[in-house]
Formats: sequence, structure tokens, C-alpha cells
Amino acid sequence: MNASVRAFLFLHVGREWKITVHRELHDLVAEWKGRPEPEQTSAIVHIGFERPRTNIFTEIIELYESQVLLTASAKFGLPTGYESSESPVASIGGYPLYLATKGWGYLVDTTSIQNHSIDLKPASGKKYGWVANYVKENPEVLGHFDTVGICDDNEYLEREVNLPLEVRTDAGMYRHRLLMTDKYDPCDFARASPPWFLERDFKSMGMTVRIMNVFHNLGINNVSDLTNYSYQELLRAQNFGRTSGRDLLRLMSAALSAGPYLDVSTPVGGSLTEGKTLLDEINASLARVPMRASDILRKRMGLGAEPQTLKQIGEQLGITRERVRQIESKTLTKILDHELWDDLLSHKMSELLQQRNSPLPLKGIDLVDDWFSGIGTNGEALQYLLEAIPTAANVIEIAGIEYVGLMTSAQWELAVSNSRKFLDASADSGLTIEQCKSAVNAELPSDALEFSELLWDQASRDCHFVDQNDTSVLVGYGRGAEQVVHAVLASSEQALHYSDVCRIVTEKTGREYEIRRIHSACANVGHLFGLGTYGLDCHIPLSHEQLTQLSQYAEDIVKLGPPGKQWHANELLAELVEVEIADPEICSKYILDIALKKYGQLESFGRLVWGSSAKDSSDDSARIDVRQAVLSVLENAGTPLDAEQIRLRVREMRGLDKPIQIPTVDPILRLGPRLYGLNDRDIGLKLKDQVNFLDGIVRWLEERKKGVHQSELRDSAVLERYGITNFVLFSLAGNDPRMRVSSGRHLYLEEWGEPRCKTVGQVVKDIMDTAQRPLAMDDVIAETSRQLGRAVDRVSIVSCLKSIDAQFDVSTAKWSLPELVEE
Repeated sequence: MNASVRAFLFLHVGREWKITVHRELHDLVAEWKGRPEPEQTSAIVHIGFERPRTNIFTEIIELYESQVLLTASAKFGLPTGYESSESPVASIGGYPLYLATKGWGYLVDTTSIQNHSIDLKPASGKKYGWVANYVKENPEVLGHFDTVGICDDNEYLEREVNLPLEVRTDAGMYRHRLLMTDKYDPCDFARASPPWFLERDFKSMGMTVRIMNVFHNLGINNVSDLTNYSYQELLRAQNFGRTSGRDLLRLMSAALSAGPYLDVSTPVGGSLTEGKTLLDEINASLARVPMRASDILRKRMGLGAEPQTLKQIGEQLGITRERVRQIESKTLTKILDHELWDDLLSHKMSELLQQRNSPLPLKGIDLVDDWFSGIGTNGEALQYLLEAIPTAANVIEIAGIEYVGLMTSAQWELAVSNSRKFLDASADSGLTIEQCKSAVNAELPSDALEFSELLWDQASRDCHFVDQNDTSVLVGYGRGAEQVVHAVLASSEQALHYSDVCRIVTEKTGREYEIRRIHSACANVGHLFGLGTYGLDCHIPLSHEQLTQLSQYAEDIVKLGPPGKQWHANELLAELVEVEIADPEICSKYILDIALKKYGQLESFGRLVWGSSAKDSSDDSARIDVRQAVLSVLENAGTPLDAEQIRLRVREMRGLDKPIQIPTVDPILRLGPRLYGLNDRDIGLKLKDQVNFLDGIVRWLEERKKGVHQSELRDSAVLERYGITNFVLFSLAGNDPRMRVSSGRHLYLEEWGEPRCKTVGQVVKDIMDTAQRPLAMDDVIAETSRQLGRAVDRVSIVSCLKSIDAQFDVSTAKWSLPELVEE
């Protein structure tokens, strides 16, 4: 049944009432026999789902000093051995009362029993206020109101307990709707509540932990206590906001709709029918239903055999699975409507699972409570009942063992999954083992904390902890050397040589690893930052945007260079430094290699060597599509745009989510280091004058007999007179079939096949290769400038020196090549 039946003992001592509630008859009798003042104490015993108000019995109980009166439900619900008068000695508020004559520690001469005609006087007079409206709208309840004697609100408050349950519920909610003035105010909700709801304890409503903590601090236990506060006072309480107010209203509304509730705290024990176990009760219930229905439920529960599916049972009985389901549902509903053991099951499970310190194994439940004797060997039956009966308990399987708890299997699986994800994601955050356990425990529902150790065991199996500062710290998550190496690298402030990583891993884990295995793990989880030195993304000194820009400009250099050429990262870095895209103080050939791996589209040939991929060389249609998109963006802008602006707008226009190269094919021109525009519109040299201008450039190169570097024309008075920059010149010349621009930013004649001059990187390498002694920076700069015939800045020289792994001696302030360079 959905409500719980109870045995009530009303002890009357002097002018006071003491009420106790019991599930076991012997407990109730023991309470009576242990009363403190036997000669001055009388009692009334009632068995039912709800408790009558004691004030209606005050007059009659004073006539039966030191004796017990039984309501009709108690008289006929007591087992053999307990006797009472055959006829009622009185009838109070619709409750016939019988005098207990045997079983209560005294004997009564039944011939001397008198009937006392005490009863509530029916009030069939005029009704007032909401009572009048209610009985008018619901004429079927008029007889009940007259019998109990309710004509107005005052009489309702005093006597509503004597109304039938359904009428009590409906009348209370009707009155509540009329009295409530602010539907958003939980305190107003409480003040409009019927008497039976004012007594309701908030613990029985499933309140959130936050609300219960606030109420504990304020001394609010039941709805009646809440009527002493205003909503504004609640909102001023710590940790109580409007979200808590909405939750409180929602839960109170649900509880009110459920009708009168009995909040009974009783020890877990047997039922009023003593000596029967849950299995006895189930078997007795199944014996009272038709044989086929009983057989179906037994097979579904798995009583005495493995549980069977609807399909299996249907095939055995020659009926459809849907028909089996219908019979099962109808029979189970009938049993639960008429039996009491389901209420006791719900109560016992609630008591057994409250504030547990350890999980409750299904097959050990009978060791905790004899009422479950035998059910441990029929675990499927209990699981079936817990799913069918509206209790909060569930059966959860963990590591092959079934437990009973207040959370579901889905909640458990989610807690394990979330815990593992958290630990995996936190492997590089330096959390202590206590912090990890606390975070993992937080994944459990608040009423399932007894599973904390099991959850930690499941979630932390792949954790790697090491001792740091007298505490265990999470350094990795997962199995194998790679996870531990990743954790060590992540906890370091700089990239580490693999030999140092091996040493640290051994120190922290206490395990010996082969250095080759650690070297391999470093290469798998990290980036190469130097000879044998590895790190993670957190060690890269450049941002995502800077790395993307590096890779894009490097791709431009490769695609503008000789077809099929393979480029070492050294060469690409030197070119990027020359055009002021890369800062040699920050960017090394290894950083460039990382940028190309993470964000570029070039093909890696290993050992820091890169080139155009076969896909790029064949994807002409894709390049044409990008060129059209860039052209459209520049035309729509009406003004030159930065490279990043162009790339962003192209991605928005075409939905591209990968880097693109901006083609400098007429009419698209490169106007500056990162600036692009359109020919004729964005430059001073107009189309009609460009042919003569470019003819002059060709003649000048023929006279020069060697190429010219872009930097040599940076401050050219001739270019300034024509209203263009050296970048514009190189863009225009690159579209002229008579000229070509090298990857090193040299302009030369196509017929030569090469620029006829070296790059800064080539000159620096030649100087260092032929040097017999370490060289000062000034010496390198001077010799490089002399050979190139132009000034070269310090930054470019530093980049080139780093790209060939030259070493700087701080004590002498000189550069030299290592005796042995091993990639």
C-alpha cells in the first residue's frame, strides 16, 4: 500500500497525552506496561494510516482509569490472546471504542461493563465562509462535515482530523488555495496550510541539503515552524537565495498534494504480524491470486529459479508477451493495493540505508535484519520488488557484487565516468590525493556516500601519485610510461632532456624504467625542443595565433620557392627572420617545426625537413577557390586589409576551418609585411604606367647582373617617387614572366635560373664553417654585411646562428659551432 499502517498508543497521564507509534505489537505492549504511573495512566490503542486527534478522547478516557480502550481497527487487528468487550463502550467522533479486557496486565469482569453514550453532536446547521462554498460545490461531503460537526473554519481546524482521508485531503487543499495570497512566497504557502500539513516535518519532503542546512540553523523543523518567518527573513539567511525559495515551494507543493503524511521514527523490526519474513509475505500473497498469475510473478521475480523474460513466459503459456505483461501488472497492482508488507519493505529499506558508513551487500541484507531471511539467495526477487514498489532503494552491481543503495545504476555509472574524466583532466594540475578523493566523492549523490571507497577504488586505478612535500600528488592518469612522462613534463617549468625525465620518473614512482622506453614516451607525448629535449604545449613560448602565423608564412615561402624543393626548418626560419615574421630570440627551428606540425599543411619528411604535399600540388581548383574568396573580401572591404582580417573573413564566408595561404596573384598585391590590397586601387603606380615601370626594372637587373634583396630597396627614393613600397615591387615583379622572386626574398631575372647571390643564412653558415676560432657577434655581422654588400641586422644574424646550432660562450661572448651536431 502507498501509505504506512501504524499502531498508535495514546497514554493519558493526569491531563496530558503522550503518543507513541509502533510497528511491533510487543513494543506497544511493553510501552504500556512500562508506563511511569500505572495507577494514574489510561490508554487508547488505534491501528491505521493516520492518527486521530487526542482531544476528542479526553472526556471518555477519564472514565477508564488505568485501563485501555481500543478503536475498532485495533480490536479486530490484534492477534489471539488479546480480548475486549463485545460492544463499544462509547463512540467518539466516528470511532467506536471497546474496553480491553485481557492481555494488558489486568482483568475485567465483562458483566460489569457499561456503555457511555458520549459522542460528538452532529452539526447539520448553517455553514459559514469557505466551508459553505466547499460543501456547496461538493455536496457529497456534506454528510461527513455534519457527522464530525464542522460548520466554519474554527470547527474545521479543531475537528478535520475526524474526516475521511480523501475528504481531509481535498478540503485542506481547497482551503489552501483560497487562503494563499502570494504563490511565490513559501512562508505564505505554509501559513495557508491545513492542520495535517502544518505538522509535516521537512525531512520527509526530500528537501535539498542546502535548504535543510539553512532550516537547521534557523530552528525550522516542520511547516508550522516556517509560519513564524517571512520570505524576506529567509532570503537574508546565509546560503538561501531565490533558487532555494523556488525549490522549497516546489517540494512543499508536491508534499501537500500527496495528502496527510505520518512521519514515524520507529526501530526496524517485524510487522504487526509477528514471525513472518518478507519471503513468507510474498509467498502468502502469491497464494491468494490465480495460479497462472502467481506462476508469472514467480518466474518474473526469479523465485526458486532464474528470472524469465516476458517472451520466455509467453512461449511457455502459449500467450503473447503483451498479455503476460498485462497479467503481471494487474496482479502486482492488486497485491500492493491489499497487502501491508510493501509498506514495511519501503520503511525498512529507508531505515537500513539512512546515513550508512559502508555499502549494504544484497546477499548480506538478511544478516542486518531477520525479516529479509532468505532474500539474499533470491536477490533478483528483491531487485524486482524495489523496481516495482515506489521506494528509494535500488540494486547496484559493482565489481561483480550486488549492493542495495539509494542511488540508481545509472547514477553510479555516471559517477564513475565523471570521476575518471576528472582525474584524467586533472593529471597535470598538481592535486593532492585528498583533493582528488574529495572531488570524486562529490560525484556521488548526498544519500549514497557509503559508496565513497568503492567509487575511489574504481576511479583511481589508473592514477599515478608521487610524494611531494609530505603528501601524495597526482602526476599522471592512465597505464604505461607515457602517462607518467606526461605528468612529469607537465609539472616542469621548462622542457627536459629525456635522461632527466627518466631520472625524475624513477624517483617519483620508485620504478626502474629503461631509458629507451622513456625516450620513446617523451617523443610520443611531447614536442622536440632541442637535442633530446622534450616539452609540452605549455612550454611553447608563442601563442596559438603566433604559431598559426608562423606556419602560414612558412607555407608561403615553400610554395613560392622552386617546385619540389625540400626545406629544412633552419632555412625557413632564416627567411622568416629576414622578413621580420619570426623573432630569433624566441623562435627556434624546433618551435617552427612544432608550429608546422600543429597548424600547417606542409608535408613533413622527418628530421625538421618540410615540403609541399602531393595534395597541394594537385589541388589547383581549391587554390583558385581561395583566390576568388580573397579577391572578393578585398573588393568588399574597399581598403587594404591585414592578413589575419582576410583569413577571418574568408573563413566566415566559405566556412573554412583550416589555415589558408593568401595568393599574391594579380590583382592581389602584398603592400607590406602583413598587408594586402588590390592592384591599381591601393597603390600609387597605376596599371597604365606599370608596363614601362617593369621594363625599367628588367633593364636595371640586366645591368646589375645579379639579384636584389627586398631589404636593399626598403628606403628606395625611386620607389617612393612612384608611390610604391619594396613589397609592392616584388608583388608586381612576381606576376611578370620575365622576373622571379626567390624564397629568400631576392628579385632576379627568370632567364638566370637563380638570384646569383646568397641568403643571410648561407653566408653565416659559410663564415662559421670556415672559422678557425670562435667569433664575436660584431665580427659575424661585419663579415656577413661585407659578403652580401648590404647591412644585416643583429636579429637576423642571431637567428641564423641558432638555426645551425651555434653555441654562445657567456664567458668570452663568442659564437662557435659544436664539434659534433646530431639531429
